[in-house]
Amino acid sequence: MAHGGKRIGAGRKPGSHTAAQLAAMDVAANVLGAVDQVAIWKKLLRSRDQKLVLDVMKYLTDRAHGKPTQRQEVHEHISVAEILAASFRLDGQA
Repeated sequence: MAHGGKRIGAGRKPGSHTAAQLAAMDVAANVLGAVDQVAIWKKLLRSRDQKLVLDVMKYLTDRAHGKPTQRQEVHEHISVAEILAASFRLDGQA
């Protein structure tokens, strides 16, 4: 009889939340619903702390337009086959 290991369909489904996460999300929604969020963001944008203003602008821009994709550079000449082979070795499948 097999014990443990990877099984098809096992585990938590992607995007699911635990009861604690759902409770935290509910509390956060209640708190945010009780304040004037726009007024708070405007107050933060009028801060004298320029780093804070920059961070707020970056956060709001990312939320409004999505984060830009990160460029990743590879300095070695590796074939796709070598990358896939290494990936399978790391997963213990080879």
